[in-house]
Amino acid sequence: MPEKTTLRWLGNSCFLVTSTRGTRVLIDPFSRRWALEERYGLKEPRIEADIVMVTHEDSDHNALDIVPGSFFVVRGNLPQQEIFDVKVRAMSTFHGVVDGTIVKDNTVFVFELDGMSFCHMGDFFAYKHRSQPSEIKGIDILMIPIGGRFSLDWHGAWEVIESLSPKAAIPMHYDEFGRRGELLSVDGFVMGRDHVVRLPGPSLDLTEEVLSGSKVIYVPTYE
Repeated sequence: MPEKTTLRWLGNSCFLVTSTRGTRVLIDPFSRRWALEERYGLKEPRIEADIVMVTHEDSDHNALDIVPGSFFVVRGNLPQQEIFDVKVRAMSTFHGVVDGTIVKDNTVFVFELDGMSFCHMGDFFAYKHRSQPSEIKGIDILMIPIGGRFSLDWHGAWEVIESLSPKAAIPMHYDEFGRRGELLSVDGFVMGRDHVVRLPGPSLDLTEEVLSGSKVIYVPTYE
């Protein structure tokens, strides 16, 4: 069994969170069809999991077919439930604009394991962050989009971070290698900001030291 709770960034908005009991939570897997290595430089996150959460039905977030083995799928708006050693809530939120109309098709997941509260915001929409669900509170680890377009941009992401005051925030859904011109980069997001830690690899061990801070931004390195 793992000695620590770990969080691993797999590119785009995909994360694997592993509890000390070994329960693996995979969020927003993307497919090779979407992210050819020569296109965005991302490898398909073909990795086993016990629980797979899908925030919305775009191919860069919902590739259940690439996950090996059997697993429990969580998607859409639902009340709190407990799956293995994970307590999870899912809330429907805004995502994107189609023909001038705001589309409400994103799910924000708040889940608890090993005594910690996690929030994965999916493609939470940039101009509706002031209407964030009241259930999003008391967050320890926040996974937040920063790339703009159909989700939070730099400004909106910082407003949410200031509002929620997580102990740690991990940016996601941005232009990783300068190949996704429609999205913003992480460099501009953290430029001039204090309490930014650039990790040497894709994983973060959620130690007491990590959880003792406030609004610390951890930027994983993609592998």
